[in-house]
Amino acid sequence: MSDNLLPLAVKQAVADAFLRDAVTAEQAVRAQTVHVRPMPVTGHNIAFALSEMAGEVIDAIMRGYPEYVRNNGKTVDLELEIGDTFSQIASALVTLEVEPAVVEEDTTQYLAAKVTERLTRAQIMWQLGNQTWTQIHLHDATEWLLALCQHLGVDPEQALRRSHEKTLRKHGVTDNHV
Repeated sequence: MSDNLLPLAVKQAVADAFLRDAVTAEQAVRAQTVHVRPMPVTGHNIAFALSEMAGEVIDAIMRGYPEYVRNNGKTVDLELEIGDTFSQIASALVTLEVEPAVVEEDTTQYLAAKVTERLTRAQIMWQLGNQTWTQIHLHDATEWLLALCQHLGVDPEQALRRSHEKTLRKHGVTDNHV
């Protein structure tokens, strides 16, 4: 797996040109929809971009693996999900230009971002074939997720139990199917 298909300067130039156009287009759409879709602050735009990427784009990609049950009956539009991610990145760049740089004191967003960061690092290490660092980052992600649970007042054992119950209701073997 090569990360260097194009020289860095070429990749940056392509991204810069794309982002200039994306920001201009996003500003135009936001101007037309501001009455029903107000512009979030930068931190929330970044969180929305993370949500689109982690929650929607990766989910759509995983649906391409037929050996897994991932709401396969649900229609998914990978291109649209990628577009939504670009939209949120562009929105963050718009607000970043007008908002002063300040320390965000949104503990919930911070903790959620740390979980996401560690899961991302685990995936990168796995793709690079490094099992040890994958495991370390998964453990770190768990620690951050437990901190998020504590902050939100969520019982992690109950959350996991409910997730398992939902899975079993949806896909579990019953006495009639044994």
